[in-house]
Amino acid sequence: MKRTFETVFVAALAVVVAGCAKRQEEAAEKPEKVLTVVTQQIGNEPFERRLTVQGSLEAEESATVAARMAGTIDGVFVDVGDTVKKGETKLFQIDSVELESRVLISERGVDTAKAQLLVAEASLKSVQATQKKAALDADRFGRLHAENRVSDNEFEQVNVQKESADAQVAIAEASISLAKEQIASAEAALAIARRNLSDATVFAPIDGVVNARLMEPGERASPGDAVMKITGAGRVKAIAYLPSEYYKNVEVGVTEFRLYVDGEDRGMQKVSAKTPEVDMRLRTFGIRAMLDGADGIVPGKMGTFEVIFEAKEGLSVPDSAVLNRRSSQIVFVNVDGVARAKVIRAGLRTDGRTEILEGLTAGDEVIVQGQTQLYDGHKVKISGSDSGTAKTE
Repeated sequence: MKRTFETVFVAALAVVVAGCAKRQEEAAEKPEKVLTVVTQQIGNEPFERRLTVQGSLEAEESATVAARMAGTIDGVFVDVGDTVKKGETKLFQIDSVELESRVLISERGVDTAKAQLLVAEASLKSVQATQKKAALDADRFGRLHAENRVSDNEFEQVNVQKESADAQVAIAEASISLAKEQIASAEAALAIARRNLSDATVFAPIDGVVNARLMEPGERASPGDAVMKITGAGRVKAIAYLPSEYYKNVEVGVTEFRLYVDGEDRGMQKVSAKTPEVDMRLRTFGIRAMLDGADGIVPGKMGTFEVIFEAKEGLSVPDSAVLNRRSSQIVFVNVDGVARAKVIRAGLRTDGRTEILEGLTAGDEVIVQGQTQLYDGHKVKISGSDSGTAKTE
């Protein structure tokens, strides 16, 4: 029985070994799969370290024109789209009837104060004459009293009259000072009334174009109420906000950005200013450039800012050619029909391209399609078309 089991085991083992040998022979006879790939000979291309953000275009100069005084709007003399000239174009007017009355009242107040001054000056002359007579009497009675020719009572009465005259002069002089103060006060009130009357008619504070009419005739305005908006006719500001970590990378007068408006490249612009501090709430800071007016460069539009922090030439491969394997970045290169894995050190990335700092040289034939299925030493066939799909044979 034991001998029979051993005989069966040996026979089975022989069958297994024979099967393995046959599969090895079949495998040796079957050719290795060749992967069809697309390659690209690499060279130097431009790279940029940049940040793309959205910004806005604003007028260099603009004004919200408000009512300077309370009253009913009597007339608005310009409409949206009208061109206005600083200090010349009349924008709107507040009802001036009441203001004209205040000017008349103030003018009469000035006249009254001046008349009171004339009365005070006339009164001063009168009491000065009385003072002069009282002074002469006091001097004469003083000599007589020294000679004992008048009584003490007579002498005292004359001196009291002199002191009374002096007091009347002082009062008259004070009345003149008061009258002059009243004139000054009345003239100030008149100036304010005239200024209010002048403020009733508002002229354009800047050269530009009317952007909005916010109030209409018949509406009542209070001081500070916005009545109209004007957009300046000068240059346009391009403004954007960047994350705070880029603050040290932006140098006024040096750093540039590429501006796109409505998808159209408006060229390189130089940063003319940046905010002196970072917004503590948003952790951003602003940059600005001044643009000359042109078609499409109008306030209110959005813009795309490509802020350039660094620009240089470098060895370039498509981003898709770079693979991550075993904590390393590699690129496959075709070497005489064999894919060779090259460990690389990447630099900047720009427009779908990666800068190669180490691992490749100019002229290398990099595999750009079909590389994801490769291993080092894999045989490849170069395809004449960039189909983007790997094929096996």
